[in-house]
Amino acid sequence: RESKVDIDGRRANKVYDEIEETLSKDKNFKNYREALAVAQGPILPYLGRFLSDITFIEDGNQDTLNGLLNYKKITMVYDVIEKLQRYQQSTYDYADVPEIRKIVRENIRPLTAAEADVEQQAIYNRSLELEPRGAKRSEIK
Repeated sequence: RESKVDIDGRRANKVYDEIEETLSKDKNFKNYREALAVAQGPILPYLGRFLSDITFIEDGNQDTLNGLLNYKKITMVYDVIEKLQRYQQSTYDYADVPEIRKIVRENIRPLTAAEADVEQQAIYNRSLELEPRGAKRSEIK
């Protein structure tokens, strides 16, 4: 894989393998969910996991049952949102480093709408190149 670069021999490979195991899709990201549940301090979780959970709940459950609101569905959505809100309670107390702030301000600017569209299309095309639609797992780069 391109993303597995040998930086410092075995140590880098070990760290990579640990990260890969933690982020494994097996059992609906079980390892990632467990690691997130016990993590301490300020955490920036992967938002896509929460959005996927909500989408799965929304698509897989009826809004009403026998003419009444599906309370179980509402509770499941609430549980996902509540978990995400817990991570918003932590403060991120980073020291201000004026040199870094200056570099960021001088070198990073928001994309225009047209630039963002071009960038999104390039990312999408690269994604299809690496993982073509309908490709078998063995065909994916």
